[in-house]
Amino acid sequence: MKNKTKKRNKKSARKNSQRKLKTTCRALIPLDTDKIRNGFLKIYKRRKKVLERIELQLEKYHENDEPEFQKFLSQRFGAEQTRLRELAEKLSLAQMRREKLRYMAREEGMTQGKYCAYLKSKVMPKIDFWAVLENEILKMQEKQRRLDEKYERYCRECGDYEEDEEEEDEEDYEDGLDDNFEEIFGKDMRSFFNDLFDDIFPESETHSASNKKDLKKLYHKLCLRYHPDKIGAHDAKTKRLWLSIQEAYKTNDLSRLRSIYAGLEIEAGKTELSCSDINTIISENESSIHMMRKQLNSTKKAPYWGFSTWTAKKRKLTEKEMTVYYRHELKIAEQQLQKKEAEIERIIHSCLSKVHSNTQFQKQPNSFQMEFSF
Repeated sequence: MKNKTKKRNKKSARKNSQRKLKTTCRALIPLDTDKIRNGFLKIYKRRKKVLERIELQLEKYHENDEPEFQKFLSQRFGAEQTRLRELAEKLSLAQMRREKLRYMAREEGMTQGKYCAYLKSKVMPKIDFWAVLENEILKMQEKQRRLDEKYERYCRECGDYEEDEEEEDEEDYEDGLDDNFEEIFGKDMRSFFNDLFDDIFPESETHSASNKKDLKKLYHKLCLRYHPDKIGAHDAKTKRLWLSIQEAYKTNDLSRLRSIYAGLEIEAGKTELSCSDINTIISENESSIHMMRKQLNSTKKAPYWGFSTWTAKKRKLTEKEMTVYYRHELKIAEQQLQKKEAEIERIIHSCLSKVHSNTQFQKQPNSFQMEFSF
């Protein structure tokens, strides 16, 4: 029994020693071996293919589906689209005129009906109602501008003395704080603040300058490889690459430009990059894939996704649906325009029976003019 227990204790001791040796050996394994680097390279290539596949789908949508659908609409429903644009312009004009009438009546202290009657009394053969309204708006704006200039001059004359006193008080406070800083906070706090904040701005300026130099240098290197004047016309893949280079340079995104360059080096078979650099590129590709997938999912919800591959039967069904849609939209737009025009006409003609002379419409001074009379 004693021999058996001794053997068991020896086996357990060996197992524990082996486990400890394994953990210590794992801690000593270098992270930049060829095996680990090749694993990272495989992951990069897989994620790069996923990103290219998503970009290809989006490119097909923007270059094929969307233009063909717009062409289909213009051929089948060109007249309806033109009519909708005309109705939208007329409706916006009517809404703008309605707001101008409301604003001017409030500024002049009249009801909208009385103000319309006042404008109607100024109508001449060569000047219609809306031209009179525009002239009144210009006069009011000019008068307001003069009042603003007078008020600013008045405030400057009254406020110069007070501003000078405030500036002197601020300067005295800052000088006193600089002189008595050590007395208030102590010498140690002065040295702490100097060490903490003295060199922040020069370092940031030099850092940004070095980043700009690196950005321009790297961009120049990529342009020598992929500029259309150097290599001729781009294919689809090179075009996407060139656009991403341009976008990174315009946004001053040095990390993005570096990842593009590193990815090109990897694809060319140069594996001098460290594992941490390859891992950084993989993480950036993952973020790009996440963003592009969101964009792809939103574009897939568009009614004309995959329109270039639709059959003739599906296009006929879409044409019927679009016919009903445009008929409904035209009906709603015409109703809205008629309602707005009827509202304006009702306001214009509401007080015309009370007009006897122009003396009835003496304008009241507005609140700004009454409050600040110079």
